[in-house]
Order: sequence, then structure tokens, then C-alpha cells
Amino acid sequence: MPAPSMPQVQQPIFSQAPAQTPMPAAAPQQQSISVPLPQFNIQAFQQLNDTAQRRMMIGNSVYPAIMAVVGEQFASKITGMIIDENAVDLQMLMTDQTYFNKNINDAFVMLGGMGQVYPAQQQAMPQPQP
Repeated sequence: MPAPSMPQVQQPIFSQAPAQTPMPAAAPQQQSISVPLPQFNIQAFQQLNDTAQRRMMIGNSVYPAIMAVVGEQFASKITGMIIDENAVDLQMLMTDQTYFNKNINDAFVMLGGMGQVYPAQQQAMPQPQP
């Protein structure tokens, strides 16, 4: 006669808490530029039929606002990039603050401007004391 067998006790799969896999470090976020949407006469814009005139009107309106934030080094290039891009909805550019800033930031990144100190940041930085 075989000896009675003892009931087997199931062992837990993990005898201790499973090792946590480290989460990848979050990529540093790019600092975004915020340019206030300039005053713009949307009715006069809508009455223009010539695309070149529309682009000129927008360029003349946005350039000073962009220059005040990023300085002369980038302002003319960013302005040109956003008004010459066929994918940009010109009317939305002048009526939607989020869309306006997204296009400016995209152009600034393409120009390699992120990570640089631009005039609006310089004004906010503490000045060294003599």
C-alpha cells in the first residue's frame, strides 16, 4: 500500500513584489513661444481677392508682434515661413491664438531657434549687479 501523499501547497508565483522596470525619463519639453495675436481687420482681409495682397496684409500685421518676442534675427524668416506656407489657413492664422502660436513655434523649431534666449526672455532674466 502506498503511503498517503500530502496535499501540495501552491507557492505564489512571486515570492516578493515584482521588480519595477524603470520608466524612461520624460524628454525635456521645448519651451514654446507665445506671441499675442495682433489687431487685425478681418473684414478688409476677406474683401481682398488676391492671395499675394492677403499674405502682405498678414505679414505687415504679424511681423512687429513676432519681432517683439523673438527679435530681428528670426522675425522676418518666421513671418515669411508662416505666410508663404500653402498649408496654413491664413484666416484662421489671424483669428485663432492657438493656431497662430503653433505655426510660429513650428517655424521657430525649423529654424533651430529653440533653446536660444530671445528678447522677451532677456527682459525677464535678472540683470547682473555691478
